[in-house]
Amino acid sequence: MGDEVRRSDGGGKAGSEFTLITSENKGTLRDPPPHASVEPDGPTLVAKAAAKRAELLAEAAAPSVPAAQATAVQVVCRARPLLESERERIGERIEGATAASHAQYDYEAVVCRGREVFCLHEERSIGVPTGNVAAAQYELHGAFGGECSTGEIYAQCVEPLVHLALRGGLATVIACGQTGSGKTYTMAALQALAAAQLLEQGGNATLWVSFLENRGDKCFDLLDDSAPVALRDDGSGLVHAAGLSCVRARTAAEFARRLAEANGRRRTAATASNEQSSRSHAICTLRLGGPEGVVDGNGEGAPLGGRVQLVDLAGSERREDAVAHDAARLAEMREINASLGTLKECIRALLRRATTEPSAHVPYRDAKLTMLLRGAFEGARGAPEEARDDGATAADGGSDGSARSAVCLIAHVAPLRSQAKHTANTLDYAAQMLLATMAERQRAQFDEVEKWSGKKLVAWVAQLDGGAYAHCAHAFARSSGKALTVEYLPDVAQWVLAAGGTEEDAARIYNTFRELHKKAKAAKRRQQPQGAGQPPSSRPTASQPM
Repeated sequence: MGDEVRRSDGGGKAGSEFTLITSENKGTLRDPPPHASVEPDGPTLVAKAAAKRAELLAEAAAPSVPAAQATAVQVVCRARPLLESERERIGERIEGATAASHAQYDYEAVVCRGREVFCLHEERSIGVPTGNVAAAQYELHGAFGGECSTGEIYAQCVEPLVHLALRGGLATVIACGQTGSGKTYTMAALQALAAAQLLEQGGNATLWVSFLENRGDKCFDLLDDSAPVALRDDGSGLVHAAGLSCVRARTAAEFARRLAEANGRRRTAATASNEQSSRSHAICTLRLGGPEGVVDGNGEGAPLGGRVQLVDLAGSERREDAVAHDAARLAEMREINASLGTLKECIRALLRRATTEPSAHVPYRDAKLTMLLRGAFEGARGAPEEARDDGATAADGGSDGSARSAVCLIAHVAPLRSQAKHTANTLDYAAQMLLATMAERQRAQFDEVEKWSGKKLVAWVAQLDGGAYAHCAHAFARSSGKALTVEYLPDVAQWVLAAGGTEEDAARIYNTFRELHKKAKAAKRRQQPQGAGQPPSSRPTASQPM
């Protein structure tokens, strides 16, 4: 009593064998053998991670997309270099990060290659370490590792946008990422480089600077001792910061002094990763105009001409980092995360506008931050250097005389394995901005038959063989060209039979469609240039373990 019969393989098909489970062999046959755990020590894991890094960097990479050739919205990543204190932690055990039964050790875990970012991690099977190192992959418009200087990032991502501003356009550069990932350091350098370029190449124009801090629903003037600033709608939908000061910068040294004063007034607080983390968003605006005085930094009387907006976002935090926060800090974290989420949705909408959906709705009204950046969202519709029929470029202005704009978002990550959860969150945040256009990119790879709608498929079946199957054509309204390419004949036969057709009708329709699809795929391949690859994917994928 209590004995069982178990199928040992084959799932009940021909050739399957059955084994009698008795009280004597029950424990050995019913329970799967325990998975062998291979838990390397710190030095071994560091060596394997270094080997995996070398392997990834040795492979050919697709080059980053220059800002002048990209759409008006560009999303890139910067992994900062290791700090000296972090180098000393390599090989040390990460305390409190995992279950006590499986140790983790710190190592350099971020690899940037062309447009790709790889996050190294220990491979696990059923939750148990295998001793190998694997990598999660993300693909953006560009990726810059710790070996890349801020000057290189400026030359590739920001300098083309400053040229747009010199022609009267609006350039917006946004730095986001986890706290402690180097956003403020990078943005301060980019602000200085942009000001120097405007001063050098702006001709007789005067450089005017404003610096606004956004904390939730409140805004402050960082160039006027953090005086409160009111946001007002001018009736046309544009939001202005009433009373925001706009000061003249005659030299790069004068700008650097103003910048240091403004950054010193920003709201900061200690976090788990950074003792002086920025807890507010800061928008530094550089304007080219005349030497006249300024009445309002954003409204009537402000200097005319091009603008460069350099936005340093507050550092993001995860829920696990907030265990010691009081009620005020928790509310602050929620406000920051909500505004970052709105910004992500706005940039996703911009990417749709710049590719296949020119009228996509941008939800900029959902947060004060995005309301302040509305000008960037309204103008970013095409490529910054997109040529017009009259010989001008998109950056020179639209057909209605309005200046064009372009946006570059730089996602910052820290290099160590102990920051992996933050890194994954930041890269997911950046990659999800591109996912909005992934469906359109994939549809662009469809052949002509795969693009058929259900209505067109019904029409094709109705006219096939002189209308012999018109009586059952309506059964295909549930499908489409792409869906029918992966259907099985028995399923299609059920549709046709239910519509009053026969199995022979179903076979004729199905086989004719497959032959047509085969010819369409061959035609699509002949149209593609030699060596053309698939569209880049921003969804993380696992690579082969080391």
